[in-house]
Amino acid sequence: MLLPEISIVNPQSETIFHYREGLPIQLLVQNYAIITSICKHHLNHHFAVQTESTVEWVIKDGLKNGAFKIGHSTNSKYVSKDNGNCVIYYPPSQGFGNKAEKEVLIFIKISADDNNNNNNKGNNSNTNKFMLKLNLQKINKGKKWNFYKAKLSLESNNNESISHDKGDTKEPLDNIQDNFSKSLVSRSDGLPICKECEINVKSDSKKGEMNGIKINISKCLMTSEYVKISSTIMDSKLTDLFIVGNGYKRAKIDEISSSPIDLVWDYTAGLMVDNKGKSVIYYTPSGRELSKSPVVLTLYGENQSVDKNEKAKMVFDKRKIWLLRRSTCCCGII
Repeated sequence: MLLPEISIVNPQSETIFHYREGLPIQLLVQNYAIITSICKHHLNHHFAVQTESTVEWVIKDGLKNGAFKIGHSTNSKYVSKDNGNCVIYYPPSQGFGNKAEKEVLIFIKISADDNNNNNNKGNNSNTNKFMLKLNLQKINKGKKWNFYKAKLSLESNNNESISHDKGDTKEPLDNIQDNFSKSLVSRSDGLPICKECEINVKSDSKKGEMNGIKINISKCLMTSEYVKISSTIMDSKLTDLFIVGNGYKRAKIDEISSSPIDLVWDYTAGLMVDNKGKSVIYYTPSGRELSKSPVVLTLYGENQSVDKNEKAKMVFDKRKIWLLRRSTCCCGII
């Protein structure tokens, strides 16, 4: 069972955007697998481990209610589906007919990565659904109805009730590697319950493979444009997890692909909607700032161990981006 935490990073309040620029939407998504074990004294131990997840977006009723922008400048594509923790939304260029106000529904599905779900394909306990309600209202600026006022709200959309089975395991810790449960329980503070056994979850980072995350972006970008920039994880399991305890054999957990790495982006020019996450939305500098080209993007982060006693800060990748002056024909519309 996965326990997701999801919140809207941008926009957090009512905002106004031009229909040619689009509306950047970014979420904070964190998935936790709950590991449950029992020591030889028959005491329960629950641990929340942050896991990798996939996020899928789908606009209800397709392109007639808008689109997500993929790519940049003249290479942009406009589709009704996207993935990742952020998207760039565009209303239809023809608007919504005679309606000055429209509620657009966007379905969001959060699932465990394939590496977490190889043995549980089709298991609904590893998938959670949400619905993003986007209220759009056309507003008049300068005698033209080119702007929209947008307000977002997020709610759960799970059709089935979530089981609260604690999945207690009666196996000794030596066998916990082959028999442990992901249970939806209240996350503990990580402190051992049994003072004698001191069962805990530890993580060992693969320090030699920490360069396995790369920035996925073109070498050239147009000025004054929202662009979604993603990172590619070359090694899907950067951290090994173990269950440990006094007098117990150290047991490796292979069922969970855990990469508890907080990705942070840095840049020398332009703006970012938010600089944290696997994907970010970057607003390139204006034409007046061409002298700042090339822009340097840096991706780095901190690897957090489960017990939060160790931190390893590292730089994953750096890219130089050259700026090209944007022409009016490159404006994104659908």
